[in-house]
Amino acid sequence: METRTPFNPDLGPRAAPAEDTAEDTAADASGTGLRKRWKRWKAPTPLRVAGWAAFVTAGTVALGWAAQHWAATGLPLEPLPGSPWPYLTAWAVLGFAACLLLRGATRRMELEDRGEVIGVPLFCAIRVSLAHRPELELLYAYGALALVLAALALAGWELRHRRRGARTDTPAAG
Repeated sequence: METRTPFNPDLGPRAAPAEDTAEDTAADASGTGLRKRWKRWKAPTPLRVAGWAAFVTAGTVALGWAAQHWAATGLPLEPLPGSPWPYLTAWAVLGFAACLLLRGATRRMELEDRGEVIGVPLFCAIRVSLAHRPELELLYAYGALALVLAALALAGWELRHRRRGARTDTPAAG
């Protein structure tokens, strides 16, 4: 009868060793044995990026919803009466797309606090839109236009970067 160890997606299931050596027993007692033998599973990059974007967007929209209730106490930009959910939904959709675009733009950079780069303007936009209640079609149209322009700028920058990188990768004659 063959015993099996936990499944490792990189290696597949493997048969357990017949006997543990003294080193394995000592490592398992300290809690580091399995970490050394098996790599920790990570979600695929697109799933991690989408999860990050959803987390940042949900947190910012939740703060916007809370601020809408708190701002009704007399703070500047007091929200107009009516349901905030259509506006929060619009900003959630646009904010999620903006988060994905930001991650695409900064994937090669060491950048801390990417969430703040999107979260602060998104929160401000939620506050202003709840105070002035623009037409939803107009909000979606301007938001989509801004995202398309940003995506085109990113594509142009990437293309220019690739061309410049191709020219500088060749060794200089001399």
